[in-house]
Amino acid sequence: MKTSRLKEILISDGWLGILEKMFSYFFKILCTAYYRFRFQRFGKGSCVTGPISLRGAKRIQIGEEVTIEGGSSFRVSPGASLVIGRECFIERGAFLCSEGRLIIGRKTYILKNSMVSAGREVVLGEGVWIARDSLVTGQEIVLGNEVILGPGVVILDSDHKLDSGKISMKTGAHLPVHIESHVWIAAKSVILKGVTIGAGSIIGAGSVVTKEVPGHVLAAGTPAKIVKSLETAGHV
Repeated sequence: MKTSRLKEILISDGWLGILEKMFSYFFKILCTAYYRFRFQRFGKGSCVTGPISLRGAKRIQIGEEVTIEGGSSFRVSPGASLVIGRECFIERGAFLCSEGRLIIGRKTYILKNSMVSAGREVVLGEGVWIARDSLVTGQEIVLGNEVILGPGVVILDSDHKLDSGKISMKTGAHLPVHIESHVWIAAKSVILKGVTIGAGSIIGAGSVVTKEVPGHVLAAGTPAKIVKSLETAGHV
């Protein structure tokens, strides 16, 4: 059986393919060995597949069976913390930043070129999916369990203000954002400060959400408005 399996691999990948896989495997072992002792905690079965950008490593806790791809970045300020639950996946190009508390629940995926940044406290529940090129940043943001963010979604809990008629880069007002469990926010939607989205709702692609959305509805548009109830459609 082992000989026939080797032949199958040789036919499908060739010698160069096998050598590439062997190199990737041993490189992952070396990178994991190098980084595992830099973190405050590094759970059993977790791995780092390549070089990462890392500041404040002793303020970062990594759970069990977490995969961190090379090319991802981590920044944790003095006095802040970052906790990544078990079985999470951080893809190449993802950026995690904490100036307060950033908590990521188990089985959460943060994909390429996405950024999650915590001012005071940002919490991602279990099974959250953050697709590529998304941005979650603010002082107080909570995403419930199994929330899905499509590509290019932006969630902000603050804005900028006008000083003497000019746009100021100083942080303006902020209001907490709460996305309840089982919400799907489709591609390139924007969720602004003070918004709560109820459990089981869907936000249509390209929407701008400025006000509260109740649970189990489809909302879409700029600004987003309720299109229909999903309870009557059987989507509960």
